[in-house]
Amino acid sequence: MRKELAKKDGKREIFYGTFERFGKKNGYKHTETTYILINVEDSEGNPVTDHLWFNYTKEIRDLWEAGKLRPGAILEFHGRVAEYVKGYEKDEFDYKLSHPTKIKIIGCDPEMMREQCDPPMDAIQEFDEIKKTGTIGTKEWADVNYNCMKGCSNGCRYCYAFKMALRFKRVSEYDQWINEETTTPADIPKNKRVMFPSSHDITSNSLEKCIESIRLLLSRNNTLLIVSKPRFVCIEKICKEFIDFSNQIEFRFTITGLDEGDKFIKDCWEPFAPNISERIATLKMAYRCGFKTSVSMEPYLVNPNEIIPKVIDYVTETIWIGIMNTTNLTKMGWDLYKKDGMEALYSKEFVKSNLPSWQKLAGEKLRLKDSVQHLLGIPQIPLKVVLPILEIKPEFRITQTPRLPIEADDVFTSKKKPAMTLDSFMKVK
Repeated sequence: MRKELAKKDGKREIFYGTFERFGKKNGYKHTETTYILINVEDSEGNPVTDHLWFNYTKEIRDLWEAGKLRPGAILEFHGRVAEYVKGYEKDEFDYKLSHPTKIKIIGCDPEMMREQCDPPMDAIQEFDEIKKTGTIGTKEWADVNYNCMKGCSNGCRYCYAFKMALRFKRVSEYDQWINEETTTPADIPKNKRVMFPSSHDITSNSLEKCIESIRLLLSRNNTLLIVSKPRFVCIEKICKEFIDFSNQIEFRFTITGLDEGDKFIKDCWEPFAPNISERIATLKMAYRCGFKTSVSMEPYLVNPNEIIPKVIDYVTETIWIGIMNTTNLTKMGWDLYKKDGMEALYSKEFVKSNLPSWQKLAGEKLRLKDSVQHLLGIPQIPLKVVLPILEIKPEFRITQTPRLPIEADDVFTSKKKPAMTLDSFMKVK
C-alpha cells in the first residue's frame, strides 16, 4: 500500500513526477493509451510512490505533439488522492492520484533524456487506420484521382503508373506508354479534393483535353490539386484560363533535382520531362499569379537540401519528400539504380542524418511521404512528433517571401501574350 498517499486521501494537491514512457491497458471496448511517472513526490519534496500510471489525456498529448515530452521530463501537476480496488480478484485496495490537471514541464533528468520512447498507442493506431483506409500514396494528397489520358510522354524510368499499366496489360511496352492516348473516365467526382492528373502529365498534346477536364471538375464544385512536371507554356495557359478559380486550385510541381544535374536526370531518369530550370520558373509564375503552390520531391534524385532553398520562397503550402519506390522499376530502371549508386541516397542512415537540415530549411512546410516514414520505421504522424522520436530538435522556419497583390492583367497583358516569358522567370532570384 502507498502509505504516504493514504495520509492525503481525498486531498487535491501539487505533485511532481518524472515521465518514463507510454503504455497501454485493456479498456471496455478497445485498448487505451497510458503513461507512467516515476519518483513521484509531493509539493514539499517528500516521496509518495515510486511510480504511478495515468490515462493519456489531452494535456499530455499536446506536450507530446509539441515535441516537448521526452523520457526524463519532470512534470508538475495537480492531482487528487483517491482509493481504488486492484488485484486479479479485485480483493485489494490501494491509493492513486486521479484526474491530473495543469500539467507542465519544469525540468528534466539528463540521464533519462538520452533515452528514446515509443510513440503513444493512439498515434500508432492512427497510422494503422490510415493504412486500412488507404490514405497513403496519392491518397495522402487527395480524396480521388482523375485522368483524361493513357500513357505519359515524360517517360520517367521510375514511373509507378507505367509499371501498373504493364501489370494490367493496358500497354505492352515502353514505347506504347510514351505515346499518349485520350481516355474518358467513367466517373466524374463531385465535392471532392481531386488530384489531377495522377498517371500522366499536362503536355502540349494533352493540354486542351486537360483544360476541358479541369473546367468539368471545377463545375462540379471540386477543389483541384494539379500535379505536374510542369511545362511553362501549358501551366501558363491554365493560369490564364482559370485565374478566377485560384481559391479552388493548388499546383504541386515535381522538382527532383537541380540544373547542375539536369543532364544526369534527363539522360537517366526523366528523359522527356521538362528540365529543372523550366519547372522552377513555372513554380515562380504560378506563385506570382496568386495560386496556391507546393512542391513534390518524390523521388528526390539529389539531396533535397540542395533543392529546398531554390523553391521555398515560392511555395505557399507544402514541400513533400519521398524516396524512389524500387518496386516500380523496370529492368532498365534497375540497371540505372545500381549503376548510379542510388541505394545510398535512399538509405535509412542518409535520410535520418539529413532530416534535420531538411526540416530547418523547409520548416512548417515540410512533409514526409509515407515511403520515408516507412523507411524510418515510424508511424505516419505529424513531423513535430517524428522529430523527438528521432532525437531531432524542431526549428521551424516561418518566413515567407511576400507575394504582391496583383490582378490578372498585371501578369498577362492579353489572353495570348504573357507579360513575362519563360526566360524572364528563369532569371527571377
